[in-house]
Amino acid sequence: MCGFAGIVYDEARPIDRGLLGRMAETLRHRGPDDEGFYTDERAGLAFRRLSIIDIEGGHQPLSNEDGTIWIVFNGEIYNFKELRGRLERAGHRFRTESDTETIVHLYEEVGPAAVDHLRGMFAFAIWDRGKGGKLMLARDRAGKKPLYYAERDGAIAFASEIKALLEWPALPREVETDAIGHYLTYGYTPSPGSMFRHVQKLEPAHYLIRDRGRSSARRYWQLDYRDKLILPRREDYLDLIREKTKEATRLRMVADVPIGVFLSGGVDSGSVVSCMCAEHEDVQSFSIGFQESEFSELPIARQVATRYGTRHREHVVRPDALAILPKLVWHYDEPFADFSSIPTYYVASLTRQDVTVALTGDGGDESFAGYPRYRHGRATWGWSWPPPALWGMAARAAGFAERRVAGTGRERFAAARRFAEAMHGYPDPRRRHARWIALYHSDAEKEGVLSPELWEGRRDHDSVALLADRFDQVLADDPLDRILAVDVETYLAQDLLVKMDVATMATSLEARSPYLDHELMELAARIPASMKLESRRTKPLLRDAWRSALPADVVMGPKVGFRMPIERWFRSELRGPAEAFLAERPSPYWRREGIRALFREHAAGIENHTFRIWALLWFEVWRRTFIERDPPGSLV
Repeated sequence: MCGFAGIVYDEARPIDRGLLGRMAETLRHRGPDDEGFYTDERAGLAFRRLSIIDIEGGHQPLSNEDGTIWIVFNGEIYNFKELRGRLERAGHRFRTESDTETIVHLYEEVGPAAVDHLRGMFAFAIWDRGKGGKLMLARDRAGKKPLYYAERDGAIAFASEIKALLEWPALPREVETDAIGHYLTYGYTPSPGSMFRHVQKLEPAHYLIRDRGRSSARRYWQLDYRDKLILPRREDYLDLIREKTKEATRLRMVADVPIGVFLSGGVDSGSVVSCMCAEHEDVQSFSIGFQESEFSELPIARQVATRYGTRHREHVVRPDALAILPKLVWHYDEPFADFSSIPTYYVASLTRQDVTVALTGDGGDESFAGYPRYRHGRATWGWSWPPPALWGMAARAAGFAERRVAGTGRERFAAARRFAEAMHGYPDPRRRHARWIALYHSDAEKEGVLSPELWEGRRDHDSVALLADRFDQVLADDPLDRILAVDVETYLAQDLLVKMDVATMATSLEARSPYLDHELMELAARIPASMKLESRRTKPLLRDAWRSALPADVVMGPKVGFRMPIERWFRSELRGPAEAFLAERPSPYWRREGIRALFREHAAGIENHTFRIWALLWFEVWRRTFIERDPPGSLV
């Protein structure tokens, strides 16, 4: 796992080696073990390396035999030995044992179609100077590894992180104001845009070709849910799931450094532990928990560790969310309102003390229907009754009850209110799905916090449509399959995988996810939707596939995830510092009176504004750090 950056000019121009050095330095945390550069009359490449495979010989940038094709690569290719054998039989000569060199020779052989043959996680840039000067940028199918780029002044710059691009003098540090409304809806900036004007994300399963000053992006892979796999018995599907998961895990255990696993209380990570222990006797597992027992999965994770005899480490944290926020903001480069970024960073830090590679359970929920909201989405897809007016009455009743109870009862009434509001306001099920997952649920809520100038300027930008339109682009017919397909392309790729990459790379740790193996994802897509969800159970196939391998509390338990008691913190010790920070000086983007109203309503229990407050905090720390270049330090 590594980080890279580069710049390619449309015409010959001197390459600034100092610029390449500064870009590489911003990525040191992604690759502390090695550094490399390449320049010619039009292109410059910079690389930082975290050594995993072929520690002695995997230096980059790396070229083909005659130096006409150069590559910088971040990721791991799990079938590289198989591909290498084919290429050697075709006459290619290899100088290293690294997976990187396999990509170079594969590109020589088949051109951009090389991506179709790769099994793994990757982002890479290939500079092909032998064909008049052509640049290829590419990302893996699921979107595990990031790649950003900017096109300015007859050049294209690219990097594993935005902060490296910001070293380029031609790139101004400007906020993309249209993206602010989208961020308030989703908690992240939807691709292909970013919160920086002029900076773009290359989307997962895409490659971009820059040739003669023109860039074109092409999608090379998409999950197809329409061609269903029909087998005689339910057990046959379970056998296939187990077989493919074991294979995907085995492939991800190849490394020349120690490997561990993130272990939660869920069936996804538990099944990965089971597969790892079948391949290796000595497995290290790592778990994070909180002092508040209702937010901690440590006891359940401990059951899995005990059953398989892993060398288990766990850490109970009371993270100071405001103290760590500036550090997280610097690593994420963009506003990112998923506050599970905090425990994810802590578990990555704990794990990196002992190993360099960690396997995770990411991807199981989106492939096998692990979220409770999937039941609502499928069940209500074609509803036309009750009429919207009755749903509005139900929403008001649930809201009334929500304000008068506490604990889990309050959470249930809040969920009922959001559900009824979605049914009332969005008869179109595609838009309803977007509303269900939104942080700010309506334009009225956004108007309450956005400055008048910003609100008027973005009025015609429909954030909900960004996600709703994806339903018309996926290859799926069944409502549940359509929801899963959209989640794979949005929530998984743009939230969960961003969080895992940033948290692990911030600590120089490589994360590998068996459930993101594209062959396993393709298998899951072909399973009939009717088998993926039951009225009382999420992901029943995955639970039943691993029933005999995991403790009952894991197989039967509800999904918890990385939850935090941040809601109550914003009512107590964090309220003062957070409100003071957001209101201490004017912002061109927010209404201060609207922000104060959020804190008042949250403290009084009128409304749970946890996510909204956190989103505003992150944005303001980001703005001061990256736009004003005045990092606030600790907010406490």
